Parts: sequence; C-alpha cells; structure tokens
Amino acid sequence: MINIKNTIVRSTRTALSPLIVGICLMQSAAASVIITTAGQTYTQDFQSLQELTGGSNSGTDSTWSNNPLTDGANGLAGWFAPTTNARRVNNNTNATGYNNTNRILYHTNTGDSNNRSLGVGMNGNSFGVAFLNDTGGTLNAADIDFRVEQWRTGEATLNFGYQIVGSQPTSLPGSGWTAVPELTQSAMDTSGTNGPISTLQTAQKTHTLSGLDWQAGDYLFLRWERTSGGTGTLTIDDLSVTAIPEPSTLALLGIAVLAGLIGFKRRKD
Repeated sequence: MINIKNTIVRSTRTALSPLIVGICLMQSAAASVIITTAGQTYTQDFQSLQELTGGSNSGTDSTWSNNPLTDGANGLAGWFAPTTNARRVNNNTNATGYNNTNRILYHTNTGDSNNRSLGVGMNGNSFGVAFLNDTGGTLNAADIDFRVEQWRTGEATLNFGYQIVGSQPTSLPGSGWTAVPELTQSAMDTSGTNGPISTLQTAQKTHTLSGLDWQAGDYLFLRWERTSGGTGTLTIDDLSVTAIPEPSTLALLGIAVLAGLIGFKRRKD
C-alpha cells in the first residue's frame, strides 16, 4: 500500500522541481504502508509471497527482505520478520524442523497456493508491520482484525503488541510494546506433540486499539511474537487494519460536510 502514484500527482500539479519530486518518492518508498486518510483500511492476505516449488516438504528460505518497496515474492511492504533460517511449507503433514526455524510461510495443503499465512517457529521470534500516519491529523484508534491458524498440535502462544514510534523503523523494536490480551492467541489443539493437525484450527481476533494519540508523522507498529509453547505452530492470515481519527476531527469533517450541503441548497434556491 505505497502511495507513490498520489505523491507523483501532487508533485506534478504543484510543479515541484525534480529534486523535490525525488525526495517525495524516496520518503514514500521508505514509509511503505502509508495511511493518507482517516478511515482508510489496509488488508494483507500474504498471497504475494513466493510459493514453494519442487515438492511438498519443507524448504529452506533465506531470501526475505524487510520493508520492500512493494509486496512481492520475498517480502511485504512495511513488514519486518526474521531474514534467515526460515521455511516454507505447503504440506503440514511433511513439515519437518518447523519448530527450529525463525519464520514459516504455510500453505493450506499440497499444491494449494490460494491460502497462505505467516508465522514464526521459535519462542522469542516475532514479525510485524509499521504504518505511517500521513493524514495531517491525529488518529485516535485503529480497528484490528485477523485470523490465527494452528497447523500443528502442541502448546504455543502468539502474543500481540503495539507501539508508536517517531522515526522510520528499520527493524522490529526490541522493547516498548503494549500487550493486547484481546488479540493474543494460544494453541487451540494441544492434544499431541510435534504432529500434523487433523483439521486446521482457526480463531478470529477482533479488537479496537483506543487512546492511541497517533500523531501525524508517527508510525504505529503492530507485532506478533511467539512467547511460549512447545511444538504447536500458529500463523496469521487476512489482516485488516482501519485507522480512526480523533472525535474532534470527525466533528470538523461533519461540519464541513454540513456546510457544503447548505451552500449547495442555497445555490439551488
């Protein structure tokens, strides 16, 4: 969700110099996921990530790129995850060594490239996404919605946290996270150890992060961390994030709309 097109249009209309246009483009590229309007919704289904080829078993992957310019085969704009010692799995029955890897990309089953999800396999590892507030105003809250999927039996917990940072992130911050129990999920099937799950287990997580005071120019960082557990494997899929402005901003917007309607009516009369 990089707003390069809009940046170019604005720059062209105002006849900025090529140097300033270049700076705008570089800022947009660095920002990755940019929230330009209150109420904007970002979605991520992980479908762009590269599919495993050459078999249904686990495959070593060390080509992940943090925060690339656009979503692609080896990374997602605005996303940060372990860049080494990772596996892609498109058949959970054959997933070996999954709990000794940093990052995991799961497919529903062999040959199915239509449902991918992202997770981590080792305790203490995490992944996350950063959003830049480019609305020009303060955002007060954010609606978060995603699905947790469990692919293998055993204990595991995927802990959710967030924080607001004032500078362009280059990696996941090591501290300063606010935990959100409503968006944290533990393994749903703990009946076995180190075994494939007979039926994929899922849990839908929905919650509003309120009282954020997310100032213009700051970044909202969301993180999922495997904080405890044994052999269970948890991933996330179908993330949706909607930015919500301050009530005062909504009131001003309502006044502006009302004034516009009154003016329109007067012109008609």
